[in-house]
Amino acid sequence: YARAEVFQFDGDRDAVRRQTVMAALRGLELLAA
Repeated sequence: YARAEVFQFDGDRDAVRRQTVMAALRGLELLAA
């Protein structure tokens, strides 16, 4: 099933990109559990 979440990340573009990747990986980890 599709799932959506809203995130608000602080920092410059690179910091936001890193936080986005970490959030995505956490989401995949939860799906695999």
